[in-house]
Parts: sequence; C-alpha cells; structure tokens
Amino acid sequence: MDIKELSNNAQIQVVLNIADLKELFLEWKDDNNRNANIADEYMTADEVAIKYHVSKTTLWRNVKNGVWPAPIKVGRKALYRKSDIDAVFNPSKQLPL
Repeated sequence: MDIKELSNNAQIQVVLNIADLKELFLEWKDDNNRNANIADEYMTADEVAIKYHVSKTTLWRNVKNGVWPAPIKVGRKALYRKSDIDAVFNPSKQLPL
C-alpha cells in the first residue's frame, strides 16, 4: 500500500502509545536544537555587514584578498563562520594554539 492509497482511504486510524509520542517529540526537539545551533554559528553576508558596519563589497573584497576568511558554501548561500569573523575584529580574543 502506498501513500496515495492511504490518503484516499478516509478510515485510517493511527495508534501511538506514550513512549512513541515521547520519542517523536524528543527527536523533533533535537532537530530544532541542531538547527538553532547552526543559525547561531553562521552568518550571511548581510548579517556580517550590519553587525560590523561594513559594506558587502568591502567584505567580499577582503575575502578575495585573503584578509578575512572565506565563506562556507551551503547550496547557493555563502555563510561566514561567526567565530572566524569575530577573530578578525577581535584578534586579542583568539584562543592560543
């Protein structure tokens, strides 16, 4: 039986026990936490430009010249690691090697 057959049948009954429901909720919660961490760790060019008061052109020029770290490509988006950008603007806060 495929999903089309299931969706056409009006008499579908789903039974979940508490343990299944709890497991489903915890998986959903973990997925949301992972997505929140990704959003906290990476910034778009617009976010970097606004936060650090630089133009996007300056940002891209400095990346091209090797002054600032290159962004990470995720699909068609260029994301900058927040810790890398912070290190550019606050070099004294870098961790020792």
